[in-house]
Amino acid sequence: MRTFVLIFLTLFALTSFGQRSPLDRFLKKYDWNQGLTMKEINPGSTEFSDEFKMKGEAFDQAMASIDKVRIIKGDSASSSPGIRNAFFNETYDIIRDKDYAALIHVHANDGENVGLYASKRKSGNISEFIFLMNGENSLLMIQIKGDIDIKEFPFGGIMQALSCGHGHSNCEGDPNSGD
Repeated sequence: MRTFVLIFLTLFALTSFGQRSPLDRFLKKYDWNQGLTMKEINPGSTEFSDEFKMKGEAFDQAMASIDKVRIIKGDSASSSPGIRNAFFNETYDIIRDKDYAALIHVHANDGENVGLYASKRKSGNISEFIFLMNGENSLLMIQIKGDIDIKEFPFGGIMQALSCGHGHSNCEGDPNSGD
């Protein structure tokens, strides 16, 4: 009986570990006492709608396919440039070397790095989006997990609302437009 229980627990642990993304494993072991903050928000919660002030049919459909949103940020008041850069570099190494595809990556002349990355399921849907931005005075990473149909996802509105709600400086237009 002990052997059966041991085998069952081992299989359960391996299955659970295998379902987390490489980025999830990194974030789980990260030392959060260095001035960066992580916030997890349930997309169906009032906290989410209050935080991002988005609504509409396209937004509601997109939220139905999202399981989790994780926001990690640091600014010059809460963390040093070294901490922010180390986190950015380690995160970038993970998403560059693992099962992620770069949808866009921009390195601006002012030193700001911005990228959007995705990981696909076998079905063709997206299992994870990573928005990663590192500038002179701030770091922002947004992880969106779910079973997301890329054809139905309102990228413009979601990304604008997420980044504008968290210190991004170029926030013009209507985040509810779904562009």
